Amino acid sequence: MHTSIIVNHEKGVWSYVIDGVGVVLSSMQIVAGLGVLSGSVMTGNIIGAAFGSMMILHGANGVQEGALNMIKGRDDTVGMLKQGYIAVACFGGFSSKTGMITYSAIDLLLSGYGLARLAIKPDTWRLFRYISSDYTHGFTEMSKFDLSIEIYNNTLAIKSINDSQ
Repeated sequence: MHTSIIVNHEKGVWSYVIDGVGVVLSSMQIVAGLGVLSGSVMTGNIIGAAFGSMMILHGANGVQEGALNMIKGRDDTVGMLKQGYIAVACFGGFSSKTGMITYSAIDLLLSGYGLARLAIKPDTWRLFRYISSDYTHGFTEMSKFDLSIEIYNNTLAIKSINDSQ
């Protein structure tokens, strides 16, 4: 895999660092979404499959926005998925801000589902079926680093909602 970036000197160094971190975190979101999607498809969990698909789409949108911000030297790029949310909002008679707020709100809902969902504990075995004590919430299995990344992303989503109003 090869990546090249054309540096535009109008932006500060920190803007590139922030965009670069955003691309890495969004890439991690795509990988996590692929894991959730594949596990959910294999077990027939329709809600998990929808959640994994939305994680992949939101991650791809984050990669697109961050990469285009770095390449073009901007900080206001709107990805294709977010443009879709805006187009649906405008088609429904709402403003484009409503579409952006909806995008950020769904991003928060995806995060909340990931933190609250029940997952099987790592050392659990079963004879016939899993029982309720075999499950744990998603946030209890996360490392402190992963949880801090999740909190950071949620803070950015909340800031985006506040800035849109």
